[in-house]
Amino acid sequence: MPERIGVYVCWCGGNIADVVNVKEVAKHAAGVPEVVVAKDIMFACSDEGQKTMVDDIKNLKLDGIVVASCSPVLHEQTFRRVAERAGLNKYLYVQVNIREQDSWVHAHDKKGATEKAEELVGMGIEKLARATPLNPIKVELTSKVLVVGGGVSGLTTALELAREGIHVTLVDRDRYLGGFVRRLPDVNPVHRPGKDVIADLYSRVVSTGNVEILSGTDLLEVSGSIGHFRARFKERSGHIRHDADRELLSRAERECPVEVDNEENFGFTRRKAIVLPDDRVPETPYIDMEHCIKCGVCQRLFGEGVSFDASDIEFEEEFSMVVQSTGFQPYLPGRGEFGYGETRRVLTLPEFLRLADTSGKTLVFNGRQVRDVAFVYCVGSRQTETGGPNTYCSRYCCTSTLNTDSYIKKKFGSSINSFHFYRDIRAYGLYETMYERASREKGLFIRYDPASPPSVTAEGERVKLVTKDSLTAGRDIEVSADLVVLVTGMMPSEDGKKLSAALKVSSSKDGFVQELHPKLRPVETTVGGVLVGGTAQGPKDTHESMISGAAAAAKASTLLMKGYTELEPYVVTVSEQKCNGCTQCVTECPAGAISMVEMEGRQVASVNVAMCKGCGACAAICEPEALQLIGYTYPQLRAMVSFSPQPLGAQSK
Repeated sequence: MPERIGVYVCWCGGNIADVVNVKEVAKHAAGVPEVVVAKDIMFACSDEGQKTMVDDIKNLKLDGIVVASCSPVLHEQTFRRVAERAGLNKYLYVQVNIREQDSWVHAHDKKGATEKAEELVGMGIEKLARATPLNPIKVELTSKVLVVGGGVSGLTTALELAREGIHVTLVDRDRYLGGFVRRLPDVNPVHRPGKDVIADLYSRVVSTGNVEILSGTDLLEVSGSIGHFRARFKERSGHIRHDADRELLSRAERECPVEVDNEENFGFTRRKAIVLPDDRVPETPYIDMEHCIKCGVCQRLFGEGVSFDASDIEFEEEFSMVVQSTGFQPYLPGRGEFGYGETRRVLTLPEFLRLADTSGKTLVFNGRQVRDVAFVYCVGSRQTETGGPNTYCSRYCCTSTLNTDSYIKKKFGSSINSFHFYRDIRAYGLYETMYERASREKGLFIRYDPASPPSVTAEGERVKLVTKDSLTAGRDIEVSADLVVLVTGMMPSEDGKKLSAALKVSSSKDGFVQELHPKLRPVETTVGGVLVGGTAQGPKDTHESMISGAAAAAKASTLLMKGYTELEPYVVTVSEQKCNGCTQCVTECPAGAISMVEMEGRQVASVNVAMCKGCGACAAICEPEALQLIGYTYPQLRAMVSFSPQPLGAQSK
């Protein structure tokens, strides 16, 4: 336990010193018996401030330091490195937050703020005086990563990891990869069909030889911790050999008597029960067993290549890390929302894109040529006025719609008239050029007030929209269109929510996966070894999703190439002699890190240190005090709570 402690009180410019009398705080701390030196420093985190601490540790033979400054979130690692450079165990350091927890909230009471700082510093000294040297928990890692989701982000993650020689298992419940991007007829800014973008990415992934692709496979369960994740899969039956004769496949498709709506195209086209890839990847045909009537056509043509009695296959694998790239789901308007569900001439943007892509040289809907298209923006986003759940901006919607407008005019000619009913055009960065292009191509922009959005009513084979244009002194504007396209926002996918719940990954208030820090740790989650990429984290466009996926791969590879990771030692330990087997800790643990094991004929608690987050919830409710949180032990906490600044050092050590 430290007996020669140094205390350093930071001015933080004026952030602290304008409210707290830092010199008095340092002088007060100097009166504690264990404190050998106490100084006030203008900027503790500066090179000069760090050098002062390093020199004191070496010259005065300090065995512990307390830094009273800003939040540990900002500079805990900085001061730990200071301790290490001076040859001191980096966990024999305590940071006391007298900025966010004191000066910033008590600017009206300088005397009270100074007294509070003195007490906080004294409590930090009491805690450190009972600390012991600690070492990080070392966890060995194997080069195996599970990537959940085969969209553009997941494929990018798999590619970048595989290039580093890391083995990747990529799982997607869909039979074909590519997610939402696969269906896009024109991907900005490359202006290529989405299926071509995905096919190119898939080809590069396969060529690495390090990626196992499990398409058409359900992820049933995933559990464990970094270095030891275990996943259980179910591969759905119905596959046909990928090397099956293409002529026979086409014949089987023609002869198949079953015909259903093609969900790939939102029912604008039909398909058979035998499904061919049609430029999708992987190039594996399959039988839709849900609609197959087992007429025998496939068996007659392919023999043993098809078995109607084949069952789903379940299997398990282990991984060191998991990347959640589960994507998003488009907002689905409620019946009657802007006329959706009440007239077939109101579509969502994803539906309209598939209609445009599957049309010939003329845009046709229900046998009639489409000339006038009205886009209604912010459907399912920024729902502050309507009381809807999605108050966030989905970011991609404006630019996607502007790009769609340009695409349909390029494909179908200038005969298409477009009307844009918008709240705000958020074409950020270089996307501003798309807004300018849409304006030049005679797109008519009508700005509506979200408090009185456009009304949409069917009038025969047309649809009428009425709103007040806020750019023309609130005049009533009436537009008649062949189609109304609702520009729907992004929502967290159901698969993503289930995976987050299984892994106990925290979500933001909007339901997307929450990163640890948007700038410093943008792809890490609250669970060690679980990373996030793409739109599972929040609304992004295609380019941003690929960058996010590459960032997740970079973070994973830095750990896996090293072969191990180090975890914080602040975990819970169990005294088996004190444990009474009540199981309350198991219920209380939010990380699922505690289980009951048999020891000498009775049940006692056992902690998985790789899963433990050091929250202390279990220790707080353990009546026999069988569980203790390292770094925040009962003696430390009791000394801190009972600490009194008058007189300092009077407590028993």
